[in-house]
Amino acid sequence: MTLLAGRIAEFAASLDLQSTPAPVVNAARASILHHLKIGRAAGALGDIPLSALVVEATGARGTARVIGTGRRTTASTAAFVNGCLIHGSSLDDVYPAGAVHPGATVVPAAVAMGEAAGATVDDVVRGVIAGYEVACALSDAATVAPGSRGFRAAALYGTIGAAAGASATAGADRRSVADAVSIAASFASGLTQTWTAGSREWQFQLGAAARGGVDAALLAEAGARGARDALEGAQGFYAAFTGTAEVRPGALAGLGSAWRLCEVVVKEHPAAGVLQGPISAAVSARAAVQGDGSVERVDLLLPSRALRIPGVQGRPPFADLDPALMSASHCLAIALTAGRINLEDHIRSLTAGEALVEQRVHLREDPHLADGEFVLQVEYAGGRIHRARGEQVVGLPHQSAETAAREIDRLGDGRSYPGLDRLCAVVVSGGWKSAAALIDAVVGDNGGPADADFSRLQ
Repeated sequence: MTLLAGRIAEFAASLDLQSTPAPVVNAARASILHHLKIGRAAGALGDIPLSALVVEATGARGTARVIGTGRRTTASTAAFVNGCLIHGSSLDDVYPAGAVHPGATVVPAAVAMGEAAGATVDDVVRGVIAGYEVACALSDAATVAPGSRGFRAAALYGTIGAAAGASATAGADRRSVADAVSIAASFASGLTQTWTAGSREWQFQLGAAARGGVDAALLAEAGARGARDALEGAQGFYAAFTGTAEVRPGALAGLGSAWRLCEVVVKEHPAAGVLQGPISAAVSARAAVQGDGSVERVDLLLPSRALRIPGVQGRPPFADLDPALMSASHCLAIALTAGRINLEDHIRSLTAGEALVEQRVHLREDPHLADGEFVLQVEYAGGRIHRARGEQVVGLPHQSAETAAREIDRLGDGRSYPGLDRLCAVVVSGGWKSAAALIDAVVGDNGGPADADFSRLQ
């Protein structure tokens, strides 16, 4: 039986855009535009302290660039910084079935590798498809969620997806892809303690995963060899991170046919994936009463697994945005009061009205709910009750680059991005162009976003 790394290599090395369904290719183009866009916005806003990343970017020179500044650096460092910028916005995408954020790892890895290797935009699209499919399929193959052992699924599977994506972008053969994936399995890491402690590692984890994928691809290209059973071996990836080397029957069988990229959704709110559905329900509740009504009590019912996610039960005040975007009570209070939630809401103090609502939010376990479900009940003065039930992780699927370009207002930062139309044109119809054209469109003619305020990066 072919080992998992070999099956991944067979898929990624032979992937051809011409034979890939158009909706899948369009979704990949939309993902590239969306994630470069939100990465640029994060850099321009400067809301996320990135001094460590900027310092690292100045320490090496190369042929890849950082999307926030246009600074040239190595492919590995560019993937790291760009991955941190993308994920730090908390508006990256998510694969609900596996709690994976493929865009924050695969896109920066493929773009950085593409620019450094002189690949085309279409090569990057091909790499993005390969990376998404691999990361998502590997998460499906696990019989035990790594989060139950304190490991972060997005960082673990993202590292291997990034390796597959970077290798496919560079046109690696099957042997090199298999080696890259195997080596990446040893680079994978990421702990969920960051959410419990309210610390900053979560922002860096997916950047590190993108960098690990690029490094693994470069090592394989240089001739390094990895253990072929690095994934399912007795001391391999699954055994280490899930506690069992067992994988689901038919693991990875859907590569090249299931197209999980089309199941990935873009988060509508800058908050944890598990809170997307509840926040949307809160926004709808606010709209239903047209802002006319005092919130007396809020009950969020979740299955036990969701309640155990580090940070979900956190309570303000918070020192910065890290624990804020994971806190159910914090996010629901803002959504119920303001009727929306923006990234900047996480770095300010709650208003008096929001603080009052936050104190009235109660999280409870409901054993009758299936994993992935929630119930939100809001009681208003006068006895009105708004009740909603739905899926925790909801969002919009990647459809087309044109659609992604129209969604810039979701960031709610009030700025305009003049390079967006140019980036859309490159992604949609510039497949023959150099991958560097993607970064050219993002950073603008003067090397960086005209509206960037890097004095705040401290």
